[in-house]
Amino acid sequence: MKVPHQPLNPYTHYDQVVPGAAERILQMAEREQDFRHRGDERAHEYLKEELTTSATTQRIGQFVGTFIASGALFVAGFAFSVGASGYGVAIVIAEVAALSGAFVWSRQDSSSAKSSDSQENE
Repeated sequence: MKVPHQPLNPYTHYDQVVPGAAERILQMAEREQDFRHRGDERAHEYLKEELTTSATTQRIGQFVGTFIASGALFVAGFAFSVGASGYGVAIVIAEVAALSGAFVWSRQDSSSAKSSDSQENE
């Protein structure tokens, strides 16, 4: 059985119907590829900027949290030194509760963000 010979250039049929059509089709494909690459680059730059901003915000939050916690410990120490041990204990308990709550809340936010990301990927 003899198989019909296929032309080497599959676009020759387009050129027979409309002269220059093959070249136009290839140019269109190249423009589409460039467009997609530019979009991917923009998305990559946006994500990179978003991650940098998030990391900076976290560092600032850690610094402020450390400053506030240190201040609370200083006030608690002062309360103990002047004989107001009840207030000192209350300040320490409140500080431990606040720091624990912040830790649990941040973990809950990150785990809910991860679960929403995994649901979007499905």
